[in-house]
Amino acid sequence: MYLLVDPDEIGIKHAEDSPGLHVGLGSSYGNGELDALLQRTGFGRVREGHAFLLVDRLRAGTLNTEGFEAMIYFARGMGWVDGESVRAHLVHPDRARVQEDRHEYR
Repeated sequence: MYLLVDPDEIGIKHAEDSPGLHVGLGSSYGNGELDALLQRTGFGRVREGHAFLLVDRLRAGTLNTEGFEAMIYFARGMGWVDGESVRAHLVHPDRARVQEDRHEYR
């Protein structure tokens, strides 16, 4: 599962695949610009170079509830859940295309 952020679209992709989570950037964004966009669209915010995505917002878009809950349980154990948000790393444009081609969402 990943959150695609590009100039034409922001949304959850591969919602059935929950072993990992990242934010795939379809364009170059500064942290401030990305933070404003995530807040405006209700997905979360950027802090300390990571996206903190709202768990309930992601849960609403998943197709694999059991896998999603397992992912959040794992993230919580790793210290990646902060209140109502889960930390996700940012994957910049060139890396995002490689992951999309290989179907790697970790």
